[in-house]
Amino acid sequence: SMDEVRITMNDLRRAGHCASGIKAFFSRHDVSLRKLAREGVTLEEVAHIKDANLDRVIEMAKERTNG
Repeated sequence: SMDEVRITMNDLRRAGHCASGIKAFFSRHDVSLRKLAREGVTLEEVAHIKDANLDRVIEMAKERTNG
């Protein structure tokens, strides 16, 4: 289900995003960087962000989670 899928730092890195870009993007959207780094964030926590790059990362995380 949707709450099992988490976006991790690893997913973002695999999609080609750098640490400083990730940091800037998520602080701008009020998402906890500490939580992102520690355990990942749920799709619910990023649902308010409309961004094509993030959508791609979400798809990757879904594939990784649901095999």
